[in-house]
Amino acid sequence: MAVHSQVLTSHLLTLKAFEGEAGQCCEGRRLWPSVCFAIMSSINSNKPPAHPLPSTTARSPPAALTPDHEVKYEKVLAHLNALESLPVSSAADAVKEPLNETEKFWLTRECLLRYLRATKWDAKAAIKRLEATIVWRRETGLSEGGQLTKPEYVEPEQLTGKQLLYGYDNLRRPLWYMKPFRKVSLLNPPKARSNHLMPRGVETLGLLINFAARGQSPSIQTMKTMMYALADHYPESLGTAYVANLPFVITAMFKIISPLLDPVTRAKLSFANRVTHLVPASQLENLFGGEVDMSTYDHSTYWPAVIKLASFRREKMLAKWRELGAMIGIAEWDIKEGEETWDPEAEAAAVEVQAADRAAVAAAES
Repeated sequence: MAVHSQVLTSHLLTLKAFEGEAGQCCEGRRLWPSVCFAIMSSINSNKPPAHPLPSTTARSPPAALTPDHEVKYEKVLAHLNALESLPVSSAADAVKEPLNETEKFWLTRECLLRYLRATKWDAKAAIKRLEATIVWRRETGLSEGGQLTKPEYVEPEQLTGKQLLYGYDNLRRPLWYMKPFRKVSLLNPPKARSNHLMPRGVETLGLLINFAARGQSPSIQTMKTMMYALADHYPESLGTAYVANLPFVITAMFKIISPLLDPVTRAKLSFANRVTHLVPASQLENLFGGEVDMSTYDHSTYWPAVIKLASFRREKMLAKWRELGAMIGIAEWDIKEGEETWDPEAEAAAVEVQAADRAAVAAAES
């Protein structure tokens, strides 16, 4: 009973964190080395899909803000543009540095709006949380040149495939698989850079947890640390949580706890064991009724593929952001224009063809 209680509590903490219910920012918290590296290890020999299926629901441009919300957004934007510097850590005597390119690139229009929504459109509170997140990103190694931006630094934490980023649901949201039955030492949410893998107009993830196999669950303390990180620094991130094969004890406990959850969070929970009506079968794990076998894990095949895909998409977005002015507040919708055609393998092949053509021309001229 105690084990089941810990498992349920751990995952409910995660869900609440995605909704930004942790309260105050976790300023001064020092997290484990790989807490927020976004690119996760993965499944058997399959490479991650580069795009959602064409049959999934296309997104429309963001709706216009109300006049009141626009005023509050402009207040946050003006503050960040006027910001001269921030501390490099939470230490009282930390030196201060101006915002770097990576931080300005992160501060998109949608990013600012996520923080405003999480603070119920309190501009002052949103500014405080945004500044705290920038300091936290610097301290944990997610800022420009930081350790957590380097795949080789985080790779040892990804060798077991304990969390997997693979495929998209019908609303084009990336799918994050958590494996409670796989032994974990550190919990590593794939959020810090998952935005690079999100299609245009998508800002949230689909979370999948399957209790079909038993094993060691993360400790409550680990989950609390993760909860604070997600709630304070990745607000408005959960699309839907798909939870399958819940043991009877946990099901009964959830019925007791459910009324205590925020209605928004509760509405985002799905307990169907088969979710092929919500996720295309070709991009869904077979334990949820799909066709993808995640029972084995080939790190040597998947890791390079997912790193290549995420890095390629980030470079595309960064180039577009620079083209648009390299400013705070540029819309992700504009940065990701044309992303449905981005394909690292196709582009690499095209480069090879062009190089071969140039070589042939040079040989003919000589």
